[in-house]
Amino acid sequence: MLDVIKLNAGYGAVSVLHDVTFQVREGDRIAVIGSNGAGKSTLLNALSGIVLPKAEKINFDGKSLLGVAPHRISRLGLLQVPEGRQVIGPLSVEENLELGSLAARDRNVDPAAEMLRVFRTFPRLEERRKQEAGSLSGGEQQMLAIGRAMMGKPKILLLDEPSLGLAPVIVDIVFDALTRLNREGLTLVLVEQNARRALEITDVAFVLEQGRIARHDRSAALLNDPQIIAHYLGRA
Repeated sequence: MLDVIKLNAGYGAVSVLHDVTFQVREGDRIAVIGSNGAGKSTLLNALSGIVLPKAEKINFDGKSLLGVAPHRISRLGLLQVPEGRQVIGPLSVEENLELGSLAARDRNVDPAAEMLRVFRTFPRLEERRKQEAGSLSGGEQQMLAIGRAMMGKPKILLLDEPSLGLAPVIVDIVFDALTRLNREGLTLVLVEQNARRALEITDVAFVLEQGRIARHDRSAALLNDPQIIAHYLGRA
């Protein structure tokens, strides 16, 4: 579904990612963990075209993403939920969701059906559908950011720090929703500073260190690895 070979990316003269190679298969739940500055967000931004990547190969559904503009990548079905949510505050919840449907306008997608799916996943959004997005709580804004991406009918959903700044009970709601969406067929790539939770809800994980994949293993194996526990998980 997504094949990446020797991906390099950075900012100006600063190189962040170095020969990153991996594959995402349909239905995967993948976690990307690592310390601050390891290149996790840069990886997602390079896949989304927000950061210009250099690579031997970045193919999504058989199409090369090299040199493709971010809006065209999203229309292919590779969508990102950015760090910090970035909802449009003055617009209502419903209007934010409607904007998300633009990513699917080149495909045969029914926006009304997708909005119902969002509301089934996050009932709180339906309760607040006419409310300004800027007046929502942080957890509700995170639900809206995920819902907006769902409106684009993603084939792969890239999530950048979805638990950031959220209360534990809201983190549970968000992660439970992501697990359900994956069971319904949505492929997930999750960048998350809360490494323990990320490993608990995924099947496979990459450990990024200084812009390189240092480990690639089953998430359950990494959860019980003494070195991973010491560096990234702390005490249970």
